[in-house]
Amino acid sequence: MAAFRSLTSKYIFLSSVIILFFAGYALAGFIFTHFMEGDARKINIAGRERMLTYKIASHMHFITNNPRSVESGLHAKGAEKAIDEYEEVLYGLKIGSPKLGLEPLHDHDGPSRAQLNELIDLWLSTQRPLLRNILRSHAAGGSEVCSACHAAVRDNIPKIESLVKAVEQHHDRELSSFNMFRFCSLGILAAIISCVFVFTRRGIILPVKKLMLAVSEIEKCNFDVSVEVRTDDEIGTLGTTFNGMARNLKTLFNEKDEHLNELNVLNEIAMAASRSLEMEPMLDKVMGAMLGLEHLTIVRKGAVFLCDEENSVLRIVASRGFSEDQQAVCSAISYGECLCGACVQEDDVIISQHSGEDARHTKTYADAVPHGHIILPIRSRGRRLGALCLYLPSGTILPERKIGLYKSIADIISVAVQNAISHKQVAMLAQSIESNTDLIVITDTNGRIMHVNARAVEYLGYERDEIRGKHISLMHSPNNPDGLWSEIFNRTINNGGWRGEVINIKRNGLEYPVMLSTSLVRYENNRVIAFIGIVRDITESKQAEVERQSLQTQLFQAQKLESVGRLAGGVAHDFNNMLSAILGYSELALMQITENNPLREKLLIIREAGRKAADLTRQLLAFSRKQPLELKFVVVSPVIDNMLKLLWPIIGENVAIETKLNSSGVILADQGRIEQVIMNLALNARDAMPGGGRILVETADVMIDAASPHWQEGMRPGSHVMLSVSDTGAGMSQEVRERIFEPFFTTKEAGKGTGLGLSTVYGIVRQHNGHIEVISELGKGAAFRIYLPAVSGEAVKSVGPDTVASSSSNGTILVVDDDPVIRRLVHDTMASLGYQVLQASCAAAALRIASTSRPAIDLLLTDMVMPDMNGFELARAVREKLPDARVIYMSGYADETISGYEALKPDGNYIRKPLTPTILMNAVKGLQEKAG
Repeated sequence: MAAFRSLTSKYIFLSSVIILFFAGYALAGFIFTHFMEGDARKINIAGRERMLTYKIASHMHFITNNPRSVESGLHAKGAEKAIDEYEEVLYGLKIGSPKLGLEPLHDHDGPSRAQLNELIDLWLSTQRPLLRNILRSHAAGGSEVCSACHAAVRDNIPKIESLVKAVEQHHDRELSSFNMFRFCSLGILAAIISCVFVFTRRGIILPVKKLMLAVSEIEKCNFDVSVEVRTDDEIGTLGTTFNGMARNLKTLFNEKDEHLNELNVLNEIAMAASRSLEMEPMLDKVMGAMLGLEHLTIVRKGAVFLCDEENSVLRIVASRGFSEDQQAVCSAISYGECLCGACVQEDDVIISQHSGEDARHTKTYADAVPHGHIILPIRSRGRRLGALCLYLPSGTILPERKIGLYKSIADIISVAVQNAISHKQVAMLAQSIESNTDLIVITDTNGRIMHVNARAVEYLGYERDEIRGKHISLMHSPNNPDGLWSEIFNRTINNGGWRGEVINIKRNGLEYPVMLSTSLVRYENNRVIAFIGIVRDITESKQAEVERQSLQTQLFQAQKLESVGRLAGGVAHDFNNMLSAILGYSELALMQITENNPLREKLLIIREAGRKAADLTRQLLAFSRKQPLELKFVVVSPVIDNMLKLLWPIIGENVAIETKLNSSGVILADQGRIEQVIMNLALNARDAMPGGGRILVETADVMIDAASPHWQEGMRPGSHVMLSVSDTGAGMSQEVRERIFEPFFTTKEAGKGTGLGLSTVYGIVRQHNGHIEVISELGKGAAFRIYLPAVSGEAVKSVGPDTVASSSSNGTILVVDDDPVIRRLVHDTMASLGYQVLQASCAAAALRIASTSRPAIDLLLTDMVMPDMNGFELARAVREKLPDARVIYMSGYADETISGYEALKPDGNYIRKPLTPTILMNAVKGLQEKAG
């Protein structure tokens, strides 16, 4: 069995032996059974020989004892047949007979073959010849023949018996031998089975049990087991393989333990790094965790340096085991200096076994002891961040696996440092986003909202969790142009951003205009991961823009009106001088002719035309706000009430006038001008309703400030009296409203208006430091609202100039005016009354006259606006020379340079051009009365 090295071959061999054994056993049984059947037949045939002997003897006895007859013939045939059968049996036993189904006697059956040979010899030598001879001769009777026959038969019987007995004995011996063979075969089978059992137990069962025990030990993580290998078959190979596997598993598990220890180290450091996102506390925890681990081959000393790129130095952020001296020495290490600086400079791991023998180690301190170093760069995203410095026992040689572990530690610290930096940046960014007053919305690439800042949550009216995950379209107003959001998306993707004005909608459905700016958020590989939308509500700015445009329009309008007003004022001033001559001399002429003089009517016509021209001039001056005001304290409501009584007949019966006079405020105003404003507005309203309608006149006391809806640029905050005249007429377009206060602008037919009515209203209102507001739309009527500053105190009654009758007097009057017509008119008028009138065309001439005049000048009558010196300055200069001289000022308009002087106040000495003799005389008379 040892020759077979394969367990399979052994089992094939054993199986073949067993199969062959059973095959041989079966074959032997088959052969034995076959031979036993043949031996039984032989015994039977041998016994048949005995019967045939008796049969032959019987036939021969009859033949020999009876004469020839038919019966004897039959016996002869029977004897013949029996002889043939006997002989056939003899030879069949010797050589076999297929006819009889006989096998020859066994060669090893000597006794039986000897007996058979003896019978054959006897047969051939004696019996056969004798019997054949008897049958051929057919002798009947005869004692000799009969005796011979009996002798032959008698001799044959014992021999046949001996043959049968010999064959029977041989059969018994064969049967005994076969039984012995069977017993031996069973013994051999038992031996074979025993061998197979022993082989199986020793070659399979016991090794398998040992393998099972070893496997159970392996299962218990005991890798020091092995199985004894005695054979080189499959079981032996399995044992050898198992032993190798156990050794490999032991190596692997040792490596696994080493790896787990390394993972535990990395896990501890990673956990320490994850406990804080602030740089210094995080690195302090990392150093504490790292230097407290037993698995690391380090001295419990080390530090983390971070780069100060601005100064190109490394600075200690966290350390363990550093003395104060070492902290000071290593507080700032330049790039390339000492081992740590070289690590950052070279961007590679630096290992030093002996610090004292390493020339690169240049930083020394008082308590330094020999040691080794491993210094690893800290990097992230291709940017250097610092260095990790760990101390090793002096002379330590680190295997590659340990170096790899330290590199992994440095990688973890790199990620933690980058996370701390990113966290700080993200915190600042998040704070800036959250504190931003604009609405900031971040969506994914499908338009789903990922984040909104606090301002957006507050402004839109949604909760943060409620809006997160919703589509950005919930903020879009349906009133935006079709395709706008697709355009914004495409422009943002293709151009990196979009900026423009859109309409957003709040949760409560309120729409508001915004300025939207979009941009992309890109990640690695320039992949777009989100959109940022910055939304700024421009409602106020749009309102401010509308207001700005309105103010700009008002400014343009005011500037236009101002320029027109200046032109009108200049024209009116010059025109007043001409009207003074017309009105003055027409009046002087009327004074000097009789009632029945035919020229009187013509002079009256000239004076009336002059007066109308003077009224037109006053309107121009009122528009230009250059007309001096006769200011008094006025309560507006009673003035309006009295004025409307006069207006009703003029307005017409088809226009109803209603009043809501709720103001009791007092204003400082020229009552006549206020009445003129009311009349012009009422007539303008009537003209806007040719088919009839309703005029509503209102007054109210209102407070005006910058927050008031009626606030206009230039208004003074405080109490105002509001005067409103509104109608139900056709209204005005925007273009008409913009030009409504321009002089000579009118929408009436030619010949039905001068276009000065509303411009005069505007001038009067502005001259009273008030403001006017027009509200009108086509088909919806118009409303003019006037806001006049109110004053405290009670209203005082107006005091108009008294009419002074012409009378003669004496005294010296100096008239100063650059217009010779005015000077001549004053001279002619006052000289007729007995005054001595001196004339000067300028202030310098007037001063010379005042200095040299004898007698002294009693009255100075001066124009207010002159080229070299104004009237007030001239009056002061004259009074310095002549303190008792009185002054009367005159002017065609009130320039800014004269506003505020006492003479222009309600009780001042001032007369307006155009001048007439009556006005001059009344002024002089009134001055005399004040002086007297």
